[in-house]
Amino acid sequence: MHPYQRLVVWQRAHALAASLYEAAALDDAPRYRALVDQIRRCAASTAANIAEGAGSGSQSSFARYLGIALASAHELESHLLLARDVGCATPSDSARYAMSIESINRMLTVLQ
Repeated sequence: MHPYQRLVVWQRAHALAASLYEAAALDDAPRYRALVDQIRRCAASTAANIAEGAGSGSQSSFARYLGIALASAHELESHLLLARDVGCATPSDSARYAMSIESINRMLTVLQ
């Protein structure tokens, strides 16, 4: 239906997921392995649901997948706040990720 790679929201969600997978600081917290894994899965899920929705057969299906992507982005935001509060992520990294998520959330809401 839509070439998802051209969607700016997918590009930003994908870039955020890639940066979270590459974030060495998160790997330095073995005590929080489950939280870090969930953070990365949420980020990947956000981008993947945008792509899956773009390949769906209808506008209503696309909108449903965008809603799922938005829910994953909110879950990601919550996990990143927890990571910050328990010392797994630095406040500056958390703020940078939060700004990205906020932008993605706005774009998903408008596109939906």
